[in-house]
Amino acid sequence: MSGCLKLTRAFVLGLDSKAGTKILKATSDGAGSRMYPSRNATNDMKTHFRVDQGHCNEDATLYMIHLQAKKESDSPGVQTFIRKHSTHAKLASARIDRTDGDPTLDDIKALLLADLQRRERDEDFK
Repeated sequence: MSGCLKLTRAFVLGLDSKAGTKILKATSDGAGSRMYPSRNATNDMKTHFRVDQGHCNEDATLYMIHLQAKKESDSPGVQTFIRKHSTHAKLASARIDRTDGDPTLDDIKALLLADLQRRERDEDFK
């Protein structure tokens, strides 16, 4: 599992402004859809994880994002996680609040990393 966690941290820390822009484009009917990276064969082979949109309020100012493993990952650590928990298991989640303006990319990363760290301590997560 530690290999999966290292890759997860690296993915979060590597999120760039393009990712941040996509993560801030929630829609009220977008729960369950992929936000980043775009779904295509090239992206699916290059990255081990995806950010999906979770529940969202009507005006898309409060919503959840979920970091999940991708079944296309070639990482043994990620594949072990998937076998144990499935591709729908959340490696990290964050509540995005845009009521008073957009959070920064660093804010989004900090929220995801804090939740990842919390989940690392959970015995069922390991």
